[in-house]
Amino acid sequence: MLLLNLVILALAAYLYPQLRSALSTDTVMSQKALLLHEAGTSLVAGHRPIPQPGEDQLLVKVLVAGLNPHDQRIRDNGLFVSSYPFVTGADLVGEVLKVGTGDRSAKFSIGEHVFGHTMAEGGASGRKFPDGCRRRKSTLAVSRSSKA
Repeated sequence: MLLLNLVILALAAYLYPQLRSALSTDTVMSQKALLLHEAGTSLVAGHRPIPQPGEDQLLVKVLVAGLNPHDQRIRDNGLFVSSYPFVTGADLVGEVLKVGTGDRSAKFSIGEHVFGHTMAEGGASGRKFPDGCRRRKSTLAVSRSSKA
């Protein structure tokens, strides 16, 4: 029953823009996210600060987030987790909300749809992995994104 209610609410928010804006967290500097507090535990709904785009980054409103086998490994074993609580997810499709500084990010405009990957460049070579995209807004490196 809860799942049905969530589906109905999501559909209503999609169909009625005024409801979508009423549910928005844009006026607050935090957002809803699915958080992993410890390896081997369930994801829990919580809040995270809205990130600001840095050099050659975009702030993207997440419209669709992918689910991959490594997301399960992150939850089960803590793979790629640099600190807890951690937001899983890497692949996303979204809408550009803000454009960071830098020549490469200047090629993107607010309102454009993009797709990309939020994990750190360089793979598992010791770089800190950022939070994923299981939240409403996520930063996305321009080098890992493309116009949709």
